[in-house]
Amino acid sequence: MSGPKKSINTLHISQDQRTKLIRNGYTTVADIHAISASELSKDLGLSLEEAMFIIQASNPPTRSQIVPPENNWPLESQRTHITIGGSQTAAALLRVPASATALSLGARAIDNLLGGGALKGCVTEICGVPGSGRTAAF
Repeated sequence: MSGPKKSINTLHISQDQRTKLIRNGYTTVADIHAISASELSKDLGLSLEEAMFIIQASNPPTRSQIVPPENNWPLESQRTHITIGGSQTAAALLRVPASATALSLGARAIDNLLGGGALKGCVTEICGVPGSGRTAAF
């Protein structure tokens, strides 16, 4: 959820759109959330589509935006789970059956967050501040 202090400078919009926002007094994401797309369109002199794009850019991404449905990844209930224990060589990972769709990372909490494990064929990045336990989890 975007906080009231999140600057519009963090949005992935064009420089022209950002300049128009600032010139019209919009400085935070909360300012954008306070009005409708039609009001934003009128204030900035933009098309309704551009205003809707700016509002969409100000909202945090949903899972469907992060993982587009066109990738046709299996639902969690349809996944074949394989547990990877400890360090594995690339050669060992190549021997994972083709039917496996989710690879358990060996940490139940992380597997649950990922919906059963890392999806085969996807890059999964685990990040966090120093001391958050990224390394210890594996």
